[in-house]
Amino acid sequence: MPPKAEYALTAPGQGLRGTVDVMGDRPHRHLGRIEAARRAFDAPDA
Repeated sequence: MPPKAEYALTAPGQGLRGTVDVMGDRPHRHLGRIEAARRAFDAPDA
């Protein structure tokens, strides 16, 4: 049986959790715009 380890954020890490969560949610909220920008960037020049 492998050894068991438990992990937890420190108090400063907990303080950043809201900021990190918002940063992680941003791409999901703007996914359509991100994909459109990628397609425009990757499109061959006409």
